[in-house]
Amino acid sequence: MNIMEVLSEQAMMSYLESLRKALQGYDYRRLYNVVFVNMESFYCYMRDVPCACGFGREKTVEDVLDVLTPYIPYALDENNFGRLVQYMLLTDAAPDHMEKNIILQARIDFMNLVRKVRTPEEWRQVISICNTIRTYREDRALSPV
Repeated sequence: MNIMEVLSEQAMMSYLESLRKALQGYDYRRLYNVVFVNMESFYCYMRDVPCACGFGREKTVEDVLDVLTPYIPYALDENNFGRLVQYMLLTDAAPDHMEKNIILQARIDFMNLVRKVRTPEEWRQVISICNTIRTYREDRALSPV
């Protein structure tokens, strides 16, 4: 990874804010009669929600998550650990398939976290965690191999 691949703090903040506004500003009353069978189906619905970033063309939640994925935290709770073990035990599971599923779960968890943040302090903590990850990636990109 080189430094050109690391998102600036300002750009990351802009993407995070646009994601937050899109997820918290969405009119969930539209979903009054909709039942999602799981969080994956909810993500599939929400990924196409518009997300105004101010970076040129209109983006969707999925576009913004594409940019933010390297900087989002991933919690390895019991459910996620169980999925990871399942993937590892499957003899025919390709590593790239396993990686895609783990990344998808991280995106779903992060989208749900951002959607549920209620206080400025909670939001500052989310930003702080993402920035810590971003800074770590930036430091690694700058350090000689």
